[in-house]
Amino acid sequence: MKRIKLENMRLIQAKFHGRDLFSRGIGLLERVGVISVFKNDSFQKWSILIILSISMAVLLYPQFLMSPRTYHIGDVANRDIKAIQDYLIEDEISTQKRRMEAMEKSPAVYDFDETVLSHIRKRLNISFQSMRALYEKGPMGVKTRNRILWAKKKEFENLLGTPVKNSTFQTLVKGKFSRTLEETIFELIQPYLKVGIIKDRSALVNEKERGIILRGILTRSETLVQDVEGLWDLKTAKRDMRNMAEEEFGSRIDPKALKTVREIAQSMILPNLTFNKKATEEKRVEAGNLVKPVFFQVKKGEIIVREGERIDEGILKKLDVQAKMRSHKNMLMMALGSAFLVGILLFVAYKSARLHITKFASSTKDVFFLAIVLLFLIIVTYISSFIADGISRGYPYIPQNSVLYCIPIAVGGMLVTIFLGIHTAITFSFIVSVCCALLIEHSLQFFIYLFIGSLTAAHGVIQYRERGTLIKVGLLVGLVNIAVIIGINMLNGTLFSTNAPIDMMFGVIGGVFVGIIGTGLSPLIEMSFRYPSQVKLLELISVDQPLLKELMVQSPGTYHHSVLVSNLAEAGAEAINANSLLAKVSGYYHDIGKIKKPMYFVENQRDSESRHEKLAPSMSALILISHVRDGIELAKQYGLGERIIDIIREHHGTSLISFFYEKAKRLRGSNHGSVKVEDFRYPGPKPQTKEAGLVMLADAVEAATRTLVDPTPARVQGTVQKIINGVFSDGQLDECELTLRDLHKIAKSFNKILSGIFHHRIEYPEPAVKTKVSKRKQNNDMDKQRPKQDKDKQEEPKKDGRESLKRLGM
Repeated sequence: MKRIKLENMRLIQAKFHGRDLFSRGIGLLERVGVISVFKNDSFQKWSILIILSISMAVLLYPQFLMSPRTYHIGDVANRDIKAIQDYLIEDEISTQKRRMEAMEKSPAVYDFDETVLSHIRKRLNISFQSMRALYEKGPMGVKTRNRILWAKKKEFENLLGTPVKNSTFQTLVKGKFSRTLEETIFELIQPYLKVGIIKDRSALVNEKERGIILRGILTRSETLVQDVEGLWDLKTAKRDMRNMAEEEFGSRIDPKALKTVREIAQSMILPNLTFNKKATEEKRVEAGNLVKPVFFQVKKGEIIVREGERIDEGILKKLDVQAKMRSHKNMLMMALGSAFLVGILLFVAYKSARLHITKFASSTKDVFFLAIVLLFLIIVTYISSFIADGISRGYPYIPQNSVLYCIPIAVGGMLVTIFLGIHTAITFSFIVSVCCALLIEHSLQFFIYLFIGSLTAAHGVIQYRERGTLIKVGLLVGLVNIAVIIGINMLNGTLFSTNAPIDMMFGVIGGVFVGIIGTGLSPLIEMSFRYPSQVKLLELISVDQPLLKELMVQSPGTYHHSVLVSNLAEAGAEAINANSLLAKVSGYYHDIGKIKKPMYFVENQRDSESRHEKLAPSMSALILISHVRDGIELAKQYGLGERIIDIIREHHGTSLISFFYEKAKRLRGSNHGSVKVEDFRYPGPKPQTKEAGLVMLADAVEAATRTLVDPTPARVQGTVQKIINGVFSDGQLDECELTLRDLHKIAKSFNKILSGIFHHRIEYPEPAVKTKVSKRKQNNDMDKQRPKQDKDKQEEPKKDGRESLKRLGM
């Protein structure tokens, strides 16, 4: 017995010693900072991102975990080897032959110099203008002017860029270098240069069949000219100018002037097409590269080699291509690349949504929930692809792609909308559709199918109030799936094929799966993540809730106040299209922290004496502030959900407890500067959502209007306006999405509700005594003093009645 006791004692000591070592180890890690790293919000989100990306990579490329066997010519296959996927093998000889043919057919490139025409125009204008200027210098003798003009001939030729015969110059002098002559020369040159002039036509002999490419030097635009015969060479263009000058301008100017125009035009015209050897070679190489390789296809599941057969060159080529696809290094790189790309997609989508979508759920818990749903759907897709392959093998008339239409990806958008809202669901739907489309068949059409289904499911549950809604939305998704499948079949030209009805059938099945899975998973998610769905919110409104019952019993005044706040918040939310149910429920629970110290809050004080009269203002402020912290603790204890907890935390923002702040300043007297305003402000944060802002406004408005002595509609309206303006001016609404238009609508809805609460009632007369008297008169009652006594007594019940009403209203 003693030995047993000693052994037990040793075991206990060892156990405590082990716990002590563990505690010391944890303490050391905390001091070093390791524990704080794991608790860091950013670290947790990055961990989720990395794990999710790696999981996607493993699902996309599981082959990198296995090493394929290598074969040589003459080896005997020890098993049947099938193609793991569809792939193509290049026929290199045929491919090279086609590339050479494409290069030979590629047209030559000629640079088209647009500046030649503009330079000619400029030289004409400058040279003629310089000579015309001599005629504009004022009165001058003809001989003197002519002498000056002939002296300027060399300068004129330099400006024109070509020598001019004396006879030609004489004609220009007689014509006073008119603008008409200048324009006629340009009009004669222009058509040729616009088409293009090459120096020697013999260069175009080999280009008749394939044409040439004209590349603009300035614009870099390219034009294919098939008819090279329409291009001019310099010699032909000059010869053709003679005929064109006669036809176009013979009737407009005299023969001498026409000859002058023609000679100057012929001397000024230049080639503007130049062969570009480098660009031609580049085009031909590009044409060769554009030729698609000639492949023969190996289909997935095709037998490459049977067991016992020898490996020949053709078989080896197929096996080599397949081995390259399945090589460990290649598969690892593909997996890493996939993980990297998926990680970038998730990171960019998260950052963009967080910055630009104000209602995007970005907390660590929300990100973890999104990751779990995404990974779940990816695994479902992965398993479904194997099931679809098995079904298509067992039933050859059912294509594998048809079976894939029943994958219930849309359930992700449905669940995310229910618990995190439509804004987050849209981003999530896009990401999950991209990932699943990559996993299945890298198809844009399949992505569109998944994305539209997810958006339909997400939109269908925005006003989710009962479990049966999910089944209805699932059926709606099925109908939308049919519409999308019809569109896909129309694009593929298979609308009237035998596969189209099968596709539609599986699309409907997919919608039904969405409803069933959503109905099954939503309660599980509510319990696991403590998310309050719309159904959960409806349950929280019930007066049978333990927390509301306790509020009614412990703090009846607070309960009544909360009911009114709830009604005001709901009306305001409906007016601005916010979540009215969340606002209503939050209004019920926003002050549950007052349960712990109910008598320190004015609405629960049954006597005239306030407990705060014996406390310092700072202590009173602490008690008031503590109801927020107590409310958060109770909300967590009763599982009200993060959204309601956030509103409890934010419903006072950082507002000032002005009554006790002013009281503290009065008590300090002239030394009130030592009173810190921060000690009399709620810790915040300020409202972050519309619903939190609504509860803050409803809370303040209800408390203020309750104190009105004569709550006429005008006074109620003025009080509402004053309170909302005060909250707005204090900056309490700076961090939520409420606009000035929203505040106007909220004030209007508050006035409507409060007018119904504080409406004037009719003062009903009390005919009881008079009725008695009249009856006695009818009965010939002889006691004349009795009515007088009754009349005197009439005042007493009236007085007692007022006192009773006062007590009922307490």
